[in-house]
Amino acid sequence: GGGGTIEFILKDYHVAFERNHPRPRFDLKLLRGPTTTLLINIRDPVDRFVSAFKWRALLFCGKDDTRVKYTKGNKRPPHIYPDKVCYGGDHQEEKQMLHQDFQYDPNLLAEALCEDSPDFETTAEKLKLIAHA
Repeated sequence: GGGGTIEFILKDYHVAFERNHPRPRFDLKLLRGPTTTLLINIRDPVDRFVSAFKWRALLFCGKDDTRVKYTKGNKRPPHIYPDKVCYGGDHQEEKQMLHQDFQYDPNLLAEALCEDSPDFETTAEKLKLIAHA
């Protein structure tokens, strides 16, 4: 799992920690402060690719989705309540790529990213649409 998984485990065991994510800062506190342990999570790149694809696809409303469509000002965003809320009108280009172009299947995207794929160039550009820390 990613950083969120580690955070949940540390909280479950009542371990005090300071989270420095997604862009770690560098300061002398890390070198001379009260920090006695530094934990760095390193993820498998293939696992991260699949996780990012599936997570982003989940956040967007599907064709027959019964979840509430997110609107600005809603205090329940999809990334916190993905089982109840989804993005409807925003990020249509990313949604099109995840839902239609690659049919919710990260393997189809991975295959299109192979250099000998006729869709390599356009797929490499589309890949930039997926946001995942």
